[in-house]
Amino acid sequence: MIIRQGIYQDILDAADVADCFPGLVRKYERTSDPTIKYNCLAHAVGVTWGWFQPPNHLPGYYWPPGIEAEWNDETVRKVLALFGYKEITDSPDIEEGYNKIAVYGDSDSVPSHFALQLQNGSWSSKLGDLIDVEHATLECLFGDDHYGHILYFVKRKRVQPQ
Repeated sequence: MIIRQGIYQDILDAADVADCFPGLVRKYERTSDPTIKYNCLAHAVGVTWGWFQPPNHLPGYYWPPGIEAEWNDETVRKVLALFGYKEITDSPDIEEGYNKIAVYGDSDSVPSHFALQLQNGSWSSKLGDLIDVEHATLECLFGDDHYGHILYFVKRKRVQPQ
């Protein structure tokens, strides 16, 4: 019975992904269950305890103190900088010793999605309140009806375990 529920959930998740992100169909690996605990910005910086979005007075939402409670490129860059992502680059290539995040956005340059580069060169995304996925390309999430296009990449030095 448990196996059957898991199979049905996989089918439902795949249908949701296909409906919301047609460019991602058969181009991803599911890496989590659906959750509303965190969003793509939180996921990209390694946080799974809060949905990063202003205002922060709503249950489950978090916005760092001292950063204007507005969603725009300037404030999002400040949030990324709090987690060490200060250096802007236009290259999606793996850089030894660095973590990298792709910042997607709309035609007005308002950030709409964040994908974390994995050490194998693939990307990890949290799809709204759906699942986390690993995808080989950034283009599979492009589109005006979805996340737009890549605005830029941010990077930070990778912290080495002691």
